[in-house]
Amino acid sequence: MYKKSVNTSNNKTQFDKAELNIEFKKSKASEPFVDDPNLEQPRSWPFEADTKQGKGTRAQLTEYMAEVFSRQHRLFGFTLFICGPLARFIRWDRAGAIVSKQFDYCKDSQPLVQFLWRFCHLDDAKRGHDPSVRPATSEEVKLAKEKLSKWRPRKECPVVVFTVPDDNGNPREFMGWGSMAAPYSIIGRCTRAFPVYEKATDKCYFLKDVWRAYMLDPEADVLRELAEKQVEHIPKFLCGGDIDGQVTETDLYVPKEEPLPMDKPRTWPKGDDWSRITQRFHHRFVMDCIGKSLKEFENSKQLMQVVSDAFTGE
Repeated sequence: MYKKSVNTSNNKTQFDKAELNIEFKKSKASEPFVDDPNLEQPRSWPFEADTKQGKGTRAQLTEYMAEVFSRQHRLFGFTLFICGPLARFIRWDRAGAIVSKQFDYCKDSQPLVQFLWRFCHLDDAKRGHDPSVRPATSEEVKLAKEKLSKWRPRKECPVVVFTVPDDNGNPREFMGWGSMAAPYSIIGRCTRAFPVYEKATDKCYFLKDVWRAYMLDPEADVLRELAEKQVEHIPKFLCGGDIDGQVTETDLYVPKEEPLPMDKPRTWPKGDDWSRITQRFHHRFVMDCIGKSLKEFENSKQLMQVVSDAFTGE
């Protein structure tokens, strides 16, 4: 599903502009999940279908949403899966996916109608788009491509503007034109790295965007501490940190009737094993240093010096 402004006459599938993924299957054998009819034994019930078609559908749904997340700046997204007369909803974020119970929309169409009506009336942020990233204006696009030409992306990418607060909470805007590193998975740290340009200072910087695991210290805080202790050979920290309110929710949906192991917070029961679902916080910061690929070293001495500097500290 796309916005009305998107032209699909020449290209029907545009993951960079998709608002809602809708997948249709005819055969019941293609169903990727199997609901427990009694809902009495959620730990032992094999919710993920183990058939060839079911596994294939599950992989297809995941791959489609991974493409959307890699081409857009998203906090979460939705899939509407329809298999014959049955349907279910899936909500995705960087911690995993929340899958609804299956329902027969031929017998009761209200859940489907209500979902679509409400989705069409949501703003971009409530559809899952990151409100701290916006499309660049035509003037900003021209300026960014001029200033960031040294790091021109191999494939054409849109210019976007990131908002990153400084230590006083004042917003600073940085233009990015393509990522030096991008994630291919929908879950996990999902690091993105951008050379960026700030018009206010007329300088280029390095922006890092990650989804940090809740048990790890924020990287921005680590860089601040290293700088305060005058550790050598570290990039100069400029601004940033955790983004307020941008945190995964999949990890919150652990069955309440199941006792959580005290030593494994935010876990999901799968059979007799506990598999961790990690809560993640959106973390973005800017450094006054743009590195280059190790492939571009001038000689072996320079390469060894870089490796040595990385291990040097006080």
